[in-house]
Amino acid sequence: MRKDLELYKKLMSLSQAMDMLNEKLKDTLSEVGAEAYSAALLVYQAGRIHGKDVGSLNDVLDDLGRRFAYRGRKTADSGRKTADSGRKTADSGKKTPDAPK
Repeated sequence: MRKDLELYKKLMSLSQAMDMLNEKLKDTLSEVGAEAYSAALLVYQAGRIHGKDVGSLNDVLDDLGRRFAYRGRKTADSGRKTADSGRKTADSGKKTPDAPK
């Protein structure tokens, strides 16, 4: 039993260290991704301003343009239906109106 407890403590310590390392890895990935995105956006903006007439650059700019196209803000309720929305009644098969909110 003592060996089991010692092993548990060692494994718990290792698990905590791995959790901390994983959090640092996630933070690093997020930062690197943000930096790569910013650099690509800067290249795209410079290309749009200065490289409009360069034929080989147009394909690259078009590709980047699709990546950076403005899509608007999403709201918390966009595309969601309420649980009562469009519910059919058991006896008539007709849809009931939404309940007042």
